[in-house]
Amino acid sequence: MGNSKYIGIDLDGTIAHYVEWRGETHFGEPVPGVQDALRELKKDGWKIIIFTTRSNKKLISDYLKKHLIPFDYINENPDQPGNAIGGKIYADAYIDDRSIPFNGDWRATVKEALQFVPWENRKEKP
Repeated sequence: MGNSKYIGIDLDGTIAHYVEWRGETHFGEPVPGVQDALRELKKDGWKIIIFTTRSNKKLISDYLKKHLIPFDYINENPDQPGNAIGGKIYADAYIDDRSIPFNGDWRATVKEALQFVPWENRKEKP
């Protein structure tokens, strides 16, 4: 795996605005600040893996390039350890608009899950 750090970043709702599925060819506008944020990660040595349920890598790549969004791979980590097989890409960290971090406390995690609303569906947005 070398000295690289890998970060898996979701596409819809994290890199591109997302409210509801509108088809494979529809992408929301980039979330403000995404280009600078990912450039900063790259500068710090992170390999950026876009992970998404979308399967058309060419459409995804075209969207990212059109909007000058840096990335290394889409839905794959070519340096995936041999014992890490299955659907989840290997990364040191993940960024997703629908995630709940687990910090060792299941009660707190369940409480967060029961109250969870994706940021784009909240009444108050950051």
